[in-house]
Amino acid sequence: MIRKFKEEDTTRVMALWTKGNFEAHDFIDKDYWLLNYNEVKEKYLKNAETYVYVKDNEIIVPNEAHLLVAKGAALDSLNSHTITIEKLKSKIEVLKSSHDDTSNPLNPLFSIDAEYDEFKKRHEKDKVKRADFKTFKGNCFLGIDAGSTTTKLVVISEDGTLLYSLYGSNEGNPLQSVINMLKKLYAEKPSEAVIRFSGVTGYGEKLIQTALNVDLNEIETIAHYTAAKEFMPNVTSIVDIGGQDMKYIKMKNGAILLNTSRGGLVNEGNLAEALKSGKLRGAAVDVVAQEPMAHDNPLLTAPNCIITPHMAWAPVESRQRLMDCVEGNLRAFLNGYVENCVN
Repeated sequence: MIRKFKEEDTTRVMALWTKGNFEAHDFIDKDYWLLNYNEVKEKYLKNAETYVYVKDNEIIVPNEAHLLVAKGAALDSLNSHTITIEKLKSKIEVLKSSHDDTSNPLNPLFSIDAEYDEFKKRHEKDKVKRADFKTFKGNCFLGIDAGSTTTKLVVISEDGTLLYSLYGSNEGNPLQSVINMLKKLYAEKPSEAVIRFSGVTGYGEKLIQTALNVDLNEIETIAHYTAAKEFMPNVTSIVDIGGQDMKYIKMKNGAILLNTSRGGLVNEGNLAEALKSGKLRGAAVDVVAQEPMAHDNPLLTAPNCIITPHMAWAPVESRQRLMDCVEGNLRAFLNGYVENCVN
């Protein structure tokens, strides 16, 4: 959804059209999105005064926009020390025969086949529960991983059972790749399966969330950590090897967990154990998996755990945002399209 700006904020917004894409940078809260230009033009720009307060003199349409970043790199090099072509060729020849003696290479993970076989055997113990999506009835949850080179989509039940999954190359267009997968999902989704909540992670998380009104976006390393905890509650390290880069995070003891979204996002048994063992210093939640709260909920006896009614929406700022969202939904409906549709 295009974010709604106040009239006085217009000078802070810059819009940029480039070769069939619409980009906008909101310097107020550092939001960023990239949407298909034709969709934006058809759906939003006809109501620009309502949804995007962008004036003509705030729009930059550069010539040869697809070369803009390369031009910037060239301009940035103007202050660099210049060398001749002959010297550059000489440097390349030296690099061809040079060796890095400043670092020690890591030992291989597996020195013999038996070690690799043992590794596979150990990791095959953890299996994801699966069920037939075609016969499923009830609430389910959608997850999207918009990676730099691939797109992944899953649907799970309330207890984490895998119901449906898709995987494929994004073919250089992550938004269209996700749209295609969603069309396939909805074509196969049984009528009694209700998608209650959606989340997105990965390289294009903010793009997908903004373009398709996904409920939740999460940093991919944290998403990996959340999934890893299902199999290894005491996991301490996450290595994320992606199509374009690698990330590593180490979880430290003594962190504090806050959950004000949905109770089902947290495994309450694991959370209670983490609090008892000291892996977590504390937790504060205003939602639980089963409401009203069951008398045997493990969080009731967990140390350093604060449980309150669902009141994160109570501040004036949250209620104002809620009313703004309701107003936007009504305006969208009156203009002939649906905004923030859950199912």
